[in-house]
Amino acid sequence: MWGRFKEVYNESAKKVLGEKRRVKSDWISGKPYRKIEERQGLKAKIGCTQSARMKERAADAYAVKDKEVKASTRADKQRWLNDLAEEAETAARNNCSGDLYHLTRKIAGQGRNITTIKDKEGKQLVNDDEVLERWREHFEEGFECTTTSHTPASDRSSTWGHYKHRHWRHLNR
Repeated sequence: MWGRFKEVYNESAKKVLGEKRRVKSDWISGKPYRKIEERQGLKAKIGCTQSARMKERAADAYAVKDKEVKASTRADKQRWLNDLAEEAETAARNNCSGDLYHLTRKIAGQGRNITTIKDKEGKQLVNDDEVLERWREHFEEGFECTTTSHTPASDRSSTWGHYKHRHWRHLNR
């Protein structure tokens, strides 16, 4: 019964949603895709093989094909970037600032959001050591508690030392 339900469910999903399509990159030509499919076949062969010797041979063939795939995709990406750079140079020569902007964004990618760290006076910290020192100060201030020499044992849970002792393994992950 479950098998029939699964079959009907999958068939109706394919009718309504269609097959899942892989999004192909702009810069990969057809040749690397064929090599990728061959590599997938070799990977499946590794999993299906029972003999250790045959598994080793299949793994060696997979490693060779993997290197071919990576070299081929690297070359395609380099070719694609060179073509985009030539288009950008042409757009710059022809004063097409819109095209130049879009090509530059395509070449450079979306980029990362970089957050800045500032010291207590609001000055931006650039040096990694200064940033680490500021983070240390921040967390020490956050965990800082007023302690006296005659703190009762029942109130020890609010001190930094007790917190550090109880949660040290979580802080060092």
